[in-house]
Amino acid sequence: MCKTDISDAFKLVPILPSQYHLFCVKWRNSYYFYTRLAFGCRSSPKIFDQFSQAICWIAKNNYEIECILHLLDDFLTIDRPDYPAERTMAILTLIFKRLNVPLAKNKTMGPNTVMEYLGIILDSNLMQARLPMDKVLRIREMLDSFYVKKSCTKRELLQLLGHLNFASRVIIPGRSFVSYLLRLASSVRELHHYVHLNSECREDLYMWKLFLEQWNDAKVQATGTKCKQSTAALPSHGESPLENSSRLELLVSNSISSSPQMVYNTGLPSHGESPLKISSRIEALMSNSISSSTQLVYNTGYQTFVRFNLMNNFCQNATEDTLMRFVTHCFDSLNLSYQTIKLYLCGIRHHLLLQGIPNPFASDVKLQRLHMLLNGIKRQHRSSRPSRKPITTNILLDLVTTLQKGMFSPYSDLLISTVCVVAFFGFLRCAEFTCKSSFDPESNLCLSDLMVHKDHAVLTLKQSKTDPFRRGIGIKLFRNNATLCPLKQLASYLCLRNRNFNNNPQDPLFVMENGNALTRSYFLAMLKDLLNRSGHADSGITGHSFRIGAATSAATARIEDHLIKCMGRWSSDSYLRYIRTSDSAIQHAQLSMLQSK
Repeated sequence: MCKTDISDAFKLVPILPSQYHLFCVKWRNSYYFYTRLAFGCRSSPKIFDQFSQAICWIAKNNYEIECILHLLDDFLTIDRPDYPAERTMAILTLIFKRLNVPLAKNKTMGPNTVMEYLGIILDSNLMQARLPMDKVLRIREMLDSFYVKKSCTKRELLQLLGHLNFASRVIIPGRSFVSYLLRLASSVRELHHYVHLNSECREDLYMWKLFLEQWNDAKVQATGTKCKQSTAALPSHGESPLENSSRLELLVSNSISSSPQMVYNTGLPSHGESPLKISSRIEALMSNSISSSTQLVYNTGYQTFVRFNLMNNFCQNATEDTLMRFVTHCFDSLNLSYQTIKLYLCGIRHHLLLQGIPNPFASDVKLQRLHMLLNGIKRQHRSSRPSRKPITTNILLDLVTTLQKGMFSPYSDLLISTVCVVAFFGFLRCAEFTCKSSFDPESNLCLSDLMVHKDHAVLTLKQSKTDPFRRGIGIKLFRNNATLCPLKQLASYLCLRNRNFNNNPQDPLFVMENGNALTRSYFLAMLKDLLNRSGHADSGITGHSFRIGAATSAATARIEDHLIKCMGRWSSDSYLRYIRTSDSAIQHAQLSMLQSK
């Protein structure tokens, strides 16, 4: 198969001068006339399609190209297995060159046995037509978002139906689970009106999720030794591609029918059973095997891999050669770091495992060439990430003293000072006491997560990096009767907070002046402003600076290693990476070496 696309299609067809006045635009007292076919004009596609039909006639009758299909400016040729497809591609480009018709180089591909055409992957090896993985992921994300909704607008539902109708060209049994959604969309008149998503609607969405996982293919049956073109099966101008059920038949010049497995080995539940709920539960539990942040990175890596395969016309199977090409593309073209590339590979492995697709990561043979390539990237890559600086005890004392003198508002000063002291003595990461955008009581700190006693307070983290299974971690903050006393800071803050805001147990613990939960961006902006006004540089200060500063201060105070690991919740010696050694400490160590005998 070979495909090509005409560049700037409508601009190739001129308009009669006598019709210039019909394509006129007035702007700033000046008149502008289209001299070529305009996009958006109702007759433009029909006129250009006649030009495309003429090209197909020339290719078939003058150059003996047996099977050539087109949809406006997209052309596809199909050859027999024993025919030199390179000759067809050469003839096709020659025709366009002689007609002085420019081609889009990035959309000219072939010959190949696997190719995406009009949004559908045609595979002549497996005799399949299937949806690309990026479209499958997009539709699954839409289905997941609709499943948790109680209602949606008619516009949103029609957008989902547009994707499902397109997918039903390949997922044949999905057509039966669109009719109810269509009736639901027609129950209201205006696009902004809301429709209720009931249990029957969710059952149809469940079915579509199963179809996307298991039936993303339509078998192609050859009808003869030669491909027969049938331009009548292509949608004419003005005809909705969703209403044309014969397009896939034309793409392969054969008939698409359900595979035998779709009839005899469906795996669908019989009446009265409920494996849909079981399947959904399995999917939910498997998706919870990793954290949401890790899942976001994995999804990005896998989608990048899918796009890379599509751009280079590679098969979606993850072979070692394909992975090596993908890794090189990430390093040279995307300028990704070694660590990010490793995460992307983990994301590919994760998605292949979820889909039950055989992958080289699960084989007994080690990917030695891939590991050599990664080692080469690691040696060549130079990290440009700036060093993260600590907020030690002395810097923290300056910050709290500045806030006590008054810097922002009385409430903001007390909020920031309390958060800084708690984050320091609790060895907290920024994500453990702030939220990114919206507050989630299932993961973020709530009022109920803080228990204040006479000589100490217990802060319970519902989830953290070192607690992936959400068992909960209790952090004890003891009274020290100093300026940097976490218990004193918390008592003063809670008194002022409860006077200004609600004190429900599920409300956020740290609240900004506008009543919303403390966000990461707000806290870091206030922190850097505070550092500048306190006479400290804000370069290298991140959300980890309190954790790094706490470990550094503990090491300077000669606290035993096992206590540092305990306070910082480290299970390995990785805490050593957080300790920053000052120049004065190194100078003192060198002077001590002179006293050795």
